[in-house]
Amino acid sequence: MDNATMSGNEGLFQFGTLLPLWTSKPRPEKTYGLPDGTPVLTCTVTNKEADCLKTDHSESSINFEWVKTDDFITLNICLHLGFSRVYWVVDICDPEIYEAIELWKRAGQVPIAFFAREAEAQRQFYHTVRMPPFNPKVGTFWTDPGHEPTAHRWEAMTELLDAWRRLSGTRDVLAGTTLRQVLGNVLLTKRWERLAREGVVVPNSQAHRQQ
Repeated sequence: MDNATMSGNEGLFQFGTLLPLWTSKPRPEKTYGLPDGTPVLTCTVTNKEADCLKTDHSESSINFEWVKTDDFITLNICLHLGFSRVYWVVDICDPEIYEAIELWKRAGQVPIAFFAREAEAQRQFYHTVRMPPFNPKVGTFWTDPGHEPTAHRWEAMTELLDAWRRLSGTRDVLAGTTLRQVLGNVLLTKRWERLAREGVVVPNSQAHRQQ
């Protein structure tokens, strides 16, 4: 994985985000050849988690799937990286994620940045993974006239992410391996930023500590 830093609103790195590749300083070597506007999928991790991801050189893949619960439907993005799994729980009605998917399809790759901070030190590690064929059925959930960003919906997405995190230490039947760690974030897009700045929604790590 490449080391780099990314300019922007540091506070929003508590969440998963989508940021254009041109904000990476310097340009990560792994992303050479990708258009500057390609969205970078970010995830916050601890330094220990970052070390584990950085040293895991197994093959990787990423998939997109929709998950239906009693109250709503979410889009889940899952990165398979060796013995690790990284999830992003996404508002499936958010047009920003579909714009990102189209750009990833054109680029053929999904660039990912793992962000870790300890005290004043900041670390950024990059990884790229091939963009798989996208299931068009997911796009049928794009339009939901009654859907607006709310604290209740954010809490529901956070609870779903916590369920994924609890898979750590379990066996992945398809891969035939035991998961060393399961990480992730709820994806904060522009339509959710206002609630985040107002403190209406909080990062998954803070929500977990408040329980």
